[in-house]
Amino acid sequence: MSEVGHALIAVHGMLYSDPQHSSIKDSTHIFCFSLKKNNTRGEYVATTTSFDFVCSGQGKLSMQNSDGSRNS
Repeated sequence: MSEVGHALIAVHGMLYSDPQHSSIKDSTHIFCFSLKKNNTRGEYVATTTSFDFVCSGQGKLSMQNSDGSRNS
């Protein structure tokens, strides 16, 4: 499969209240979209990977992968 194109789509989330820290957090959902061509059948296959970026009140940016694992 050869990659023929990709796009990055960012969806800015709504402000929401964090009850544990009584602070406002801002979340942004990131979608990574890649389009690959299947050479054997001539079809295009789309794959997506999503990330959740969450800014905490302490200014720390954490990233949550679509499989549930977290990176800081």
